[in-house]
Amino acid sequence: MSFYLQNQAGVSAEVATSGTLRRLRFGELLVNLFLGSELEAGVTNLYLRRHEESTRWLPLLGPQSPSRIGSDESSVWLVGEWLGVHYTVHLGLAKSEPIWFWRVYLKN
Repeated sequence: MSFYLQNQAGVSAEVATSGTLRRLRFGELLVNLFLGSELEAGVTNLYLRRHEESTRWLPLLGPQSPSRIGSDESSVWLVGEWLGVHYTVHLGLAKSEPIWFWRVYLKN
C-alpha cells in the first residue's frame, strides 16, 4: 500500500507505508533521481539530530523510523517521539502551483 498526493499543477507524490518518498513527479518528469522503497528510505530521508558529547540521530522517514503514518487528501504526515521530543512531519503539495514542501514540527 502507498499514499498518493496530486495537485492541479501536475505534481504527484507516492509515499510508501514506511514514510519513504517513493516517487515525486512533475507531469512525466521524475524529480527524485533515486526511488525510495519499503526496505530503504533512500537519499530523501529527514533526520532529527541531538548534539551532546556525541551526536545521536533518528531517521524520521523509512523502515528504520519509529514514526506512525497517516494521510488526508492534501498531505501525508508522520508522528512520533524521541528522547522527549514529540515530532510531526508533513509532506504537502501546493494546491495549484508546482510546489511541494516538508514541514517539521518539534515540541519538547
